[in-house]
Amino acid sequence: MTREDWQAEIDRFVRHLKRDTPLAANSVAAYRNHLRRILEFSGGLTKACAIRFSQGADRRWAIKTVSGAVDCYNKFVEWSKRPRDKVRHITITTPPSFEHVPTRQDVDRLVAYMRENGARVRDVMFVRFLGATGARISEVLRVTVGDVRRGYSEQIGKGRKLRRILIPRVLAGEIASSPIADNVDDRWPLFRRRGFHGRNFKPGRPAITSRWACDMLHDWSARAGLDAQSFHPHAFRHYFAKEVLKASGNDVALVCDLLGHSDLKTTSKYLKLSQSEQRNGLDRFVDWA
Repeated sequence: MTREDWQAEIDRFVRHLKRDTPLAANSVAAYRNHLRRILEFSGGLTKACAIRFSQGADRRWAIKTVSGAVDCYNKFVEWSKRPRDKVRHITITTPPSFEHVPTRQDVDRLVAYMRENGARVRDVMFVRFLGATGARISEVLRVTVGDVRRGYSEQIGKGRKLRRILIPRVLAGEIASSPIADNVDDRWPLFRRRGFHGRNFKPGRPAITSRWACDMLHDWSARAGLDAQSFHPHAFRHYFAKEVLKASGNDVALVCDLLGHSDLKTTSKYLKLSQSEQRNGLDRFVDWA
């Protein structure tokens, strides 16, 4: 088969994923991109091509990217009824620790600094919402004012599963009585509202996006003298998991439910200690050396 033939097969596979599977649009795009990488690198989508890719592509892409591409290739040959063309999965060992996660003191310091230095109410509430719910950034941006008033948000999340994001009563009450929830109906997106100052709506300012959230967190944390690498939206899911685990007496099942995971193995990745936490634990408990 020529490259054009293989590309046509990829397009057919992508149409199958969109039509017959519950995969999200981003996941479908990842399948397409991974298969194109193998095709570009090896010239085809046969078993020999996939093996050649898995053995040499790590010089061009990260090992996780190569591993993901191999998994996508195996799904592709399953769909094309060529199970004998499967190749061995590339196993990646989970790192022994997770660095750059903010601590409770870091988050409290950031919120206090933002309030003392003129940050908008919306931005302060955004940081507090991330830390108090453990929601993904895509989920946070879909929360409405009505969700806050109810105390939870129901959304279709990863894997097309219904997910309920609980909002702590204290935080929900503060947001509902703040300027960002004034004079809007229940369907209004809470954090996607265009920029405003005080109680005055400013329709000319850009709406909040994931990129904006990263930039805002990095900017304020750097100005507060904190480690900017620890402040990005997804790091708050790790922060939330660790704080709930400590407060609940190591109730991993509760953390799993609150994060919206279907498997405790997924939750365990969020509970790994940083190297400094491992060092502190070692020094605190090992007294026989």
